[in-house]
Amino acid sequence: SKFCNTFPHFNLTQDTGYQILRYKPGGKYDYHTDQHATYNREVTIILNLNDDYEGGNLCPIKDNHMIKMGKGDIIIFPANFMYPHRITPITSGVRYSIVTWAV
Repeated sequence: SKFCNTFPHFNLTQDTGYQILRYKPGGKYDYHTDQHATYNREVTIILNLNDDYEGGNLCPIKDNHMIKMGKGDIIIFPANFMYPHRITPITSGVRYSIVTWAV
């Protein structure tokens, strides 16, 4: 509710459920956006569950920024076409995260 009060134009009413993601060595996610015509996603929310892996950086807005998420870190960003992002390949260990989208 604090986010919605600060940014009333988002009008967030619910999340879309939760997905647990597991990235093994070599696992990655190429550049994409989370906007979808059917689901009308407004905001992406990623919760990182561990930090005992190498690689697996979140790269928003091209490769100029790489974010190494720690255990318990949460990142929230718009799901629209202005925010393409990817996960770099895991080089060792396994990365676990939970993702949801607010609509």
